[in-house]
Amino acid sequence: KKGEAIGTRVGDLERGSLGSHLGLVTGDIITAINGVPAQSAQDRMKIYKEITALKDGDSFAITLLRRKQPIQLVYTFKKFGKQPKDIIP
Repeated sequence: KKGEAIGTRVGDLERGSLGSHLGLVTGDIITAINGVPAQSAQDRMKIYKEITALKDGDSFAITLLRRKQPIQLVYTFKKFGKQPKDIIP
């Protein structure tokens, strides 16, 4: 309905930002993350708590509207560390 929040709009993204690496586009409206609506500050706090509790190998999904079309993006956390070539003897 008009005037009701349906999600969180993605603002300007800088090249190389986390949002751009995740495939988000300026103007996207994130409607949910892992099924949790992204409409209110309380929703976003719940999302934050869920995302920060994820472990290596866990997945999460972002549901959004892009140009009024629904899209779901799914990601898997991967532990990053020093690669053998980066280790100095």
